[in-house]
Amino acid sequence: KYEQLSSPIYKSRAEIISGECKAESCAEGIPGFWIQVMKQNGNIRENITERDEILLKFLTDVSSTTLAEDEGIGFRLDFYFKPNDFFTDAKLTKTYYMEDSDYHDIVRAEGTPINWKEGRNLTVRTIKKRQRKKNSHETRIVVKTEPCESFFNFFSPPVIPQAGEGAPVDPDELDQREDELEADLDLGLSFHEDLVPNAIKWFTGEEGDSSDGEESEDGDESGDGEGNDDDDDDDEKDA
Repeated sequence: KYEQLSSPIYKSRAEIISGECKAESCAEGIPGFWIQVMKQNGNIRENITERDEILLKFLTDVSSTTLAEDEGIGFRLDFYFKPNDFFTDAKLTKTYYMEDSDYHDIVRAEGTPINWKEGRNLTVRTIKKRQRKKNSHETRIVVKTEPCESFFNFFSPPVIPQAGEGAPVDPDELDQREDELEADLDLGLSFHEDLVPNAIKWFTGEEGDSSDGEESEDGDESGDGEGNDDDDDDDEKDA
């Protein structure tokens, strides 16, 4: 089986990249290897923000494994991280369950719940809003969080609503969720079929698209963890 034959090669590759191999020449490893590989793939690159890049520098290995027969049809992606200031997990996992072994139709996807450290969640940003009561000079600052773009949303895949789970399924919402899940599968297959088997070629640029630049991100997000935005004043009605 291909995975059994390639497993020792991938293990040696991971040791060299992380600097864990015994040879003195690889003591420092290859810093930033996997973020370089990921950014060579346009489909994945467009999901990576500047804030994500800081954390992805701690990514030491990505592996892909076909599910065992008793688990179903599909594959599992494992992302291994060095200790970092963002979350406590050493490994994040994404699993895809498919209808058939050709991976044409997806049933569902499951991701690892990430144990973010306080104030370091890259999938949300903090909004600070100044509110002023009408007929009063008093103001207050209201702080709330809202979802934002991040590669790490990859580990919270879309869920297809099922009939019989409460309210009737809205056809438009169902179509949207199915499209989102298909797009999510495209990302997973990019790792499973391209990046993991051929990581060295993607790193050197032998594989990859020809895009020269990345779109800049506008906005007021700041800091290493959760974003921080200040909105304009909002009037608050007196009770």
